[in-house]
Amino acid sequence: MAWTVRYRFIVSHPLTSDASELTLDIGWRKGVLSGDGGRPLKDCNWLTINFHGLEDENSARQFGHVISRAVSLTGVRLGIGIDAGNNRARGGVGKIVADMVAAGGGKVMPNVHGLLIYEREGNELFFRLVPMRLSV
Repeated sequence: MAWTVRYRFIVSHPLTSDASELTLDIGWRKGVLSGDGGRPLKDCNWLTINFHGLEDENSARQFGHVISRAVSLTGVRLGIGIDAGNNRARGGVGKIVADMVAAGGGKVMPNVHGLLIYEREGNELFFRLVPMRLSV
C-alpha cells in the first residue's frame, strides 16, 4: 500500500485565495493544500497539506519533514505566523463512534496538529469538532 503525508497547521491570518484547495508541486510530487470543512482558504486559519502515494514509511517520513520545513520557511518569507503543532492529536471521537464508523468500513484517524504519516487504505475519516453557539 501507499503512504500519506498529512501536515496540519495554523496560520496567523488566512490566505487571500477564494479557492477551497490549491495544488502544490514540491519536488516531483503533487499535493493538495486545503482549509477546514471545504471552506475557501481566505476563511480558514487551519490548513492541511496532503501528499499521497509515497512508497514506504521511511520515504513518507523524510518527505514529511521536508514539508514541515517548507511551510515554516514560507511563513517566515511571507511574514505569516505558523503554529506547526507538536504532532499530537487535538481531540477526537469516542470508541462508540469509532466502532460505528468501522462497522461501516471506515477508519477514524487522529486529527493531528502537525505531521501525521500513515499507510493509506482510502477509508480514512478525519473528524474535527467545531464549537457551536446556542441561541434561545
